[in-house]
Amino acid sequence: MSVDVWRLYEQRELSRLLRVGLRQAGEVVLVYTHGPAVKALPADLPVLTGPEFFASLLRRRYPQTRTEHFGEITLFRITAA
Repeated sequence: MSVDVWRLYEQRELSRLLRVGLRQAGEVVLVYTHGPAVKALPADLPVLTGPEFFASLLRRRYPQTRTEHFGEITLFRITAA
């Protein structure tokens, strides 16, 4: 499980996190918060915004991805194929 920090990763780093996580655990959960964690990040950092957009990108590579919404929290559950 990774909470928000994954949003700062470059594409290659995020891809590696997912590959290694899926190989070792069979499921990776990325937590996307809409609240205080996002506001605490410096404005000049390029962070991924919009969970819907990210979900569409994620499903292209990992079609088995499930998205769950809990108020200001979105979970992306990626499971090994």
